[in-house]
Amino acid sequence: MSDSSSLLFESEVQRINSAIKTNLQGPVPFLSDIIRYLIDSHYTPYRSFLVLRCSELFQPDQPEAAYHTASTLEFLHVASVLHRNITETNQTRRQMRSLDSLWGNEASLLLGDYLLSISFQILTRLDQIEILQCVSWATRSIARGQILEVSERASSHNDPEKCLQVYREKDASLLAAAAKCGAIWGGANSNLQEQLMTFGEKWGVALVLKNDLKIIDDTELLKEKITAKLSFFPLNVWLRDLSDPEQEEWQQKIENPNKKVILELISKLKEDPKEKTLSVMQKFLREAQEILYGIPDLKIRKLHEASFAEFATQNV
Repeated sequence: MSDSSSLLFESEVQRINSAIKTNLQGPVPFLSDIIRYLIDSHYTPYRSFLVLRCSELFQPDQPEAAYHTASTLEFLHVASVLHRNITETNQTRRQMRSLDSLWGNEASLLLGDYLLSISFQILTRLDQIEILQCVSWATRSIARGQILEVSERASSHNDPEKCLQVYREKDASLLAAAAKCGAIWGGANSNLQEQLMTFGEKWGVALVLKNDLKIIDDTELLKEKITAKLSFFPLNVWLRDLSDPEQEEWQQKIENPNKKVILELISKLKEDPKEKTLSVMQKFLREAQEILYGIPDLKIRKLHEASFAEFATQNV
């Protein structure tokens, strides 16, 4: 796990990688590929970052269980992406390209199920019911978000608020759980646990919106996003403001977009939708920041500086 130099210390990276390897031992095919993916230099361990930094707020030395929790949340993230890919016709999902090239839909589904089951086996061994309840909530939220995404795709409502709800449920819930798990292992009271959970959710939604801004500027990424028919806030914002005939015309265009359509779409999204996406991202960041400022502890600065450095290029 490099790409994590601003998030985790090298000693922490090594301990998380050790937990990943220990917890994924076994004769199941493809596990070695999962391990390589998780310790690859292009993988950013946001969930591990939140577990360890939030735990550190309340005690300087994180227990070994915190590292096993962190590795488990990374497993669940991979499982959610593998399950998500089942509904996608485009097999070049950027963040999992190295895995998609190896497996088809059936293997991806089964491997995602295996990661889900082994994750709860690990959490059960930790013998901490609050951690188990928190992660169970997150997995339920992910499933609910994926169902909502499919429902919205079928309805073609183009509702930006529903898109943000998908982001909260499907994408940010594991980050919210990671922050709360860290607080639990650190010995924080229930009020601080909930505050940090809310921080993780808002920070997580901001991360998704940050990625949306990146996609707007990249022809290949935008085509992948549109073809996969995944929730995409800037597109929802733009389509919502069109007339009904214009919406219908563009819905047909993006059903199977060619290069000309993608280039035209980029020019549209770079205007008002990009500004609105940036504005909403900044709103979530401000709300996350206010939560941290409300916690009376100087140690919060390390979490604050590292988490908001992720958005340094986004005019925050």
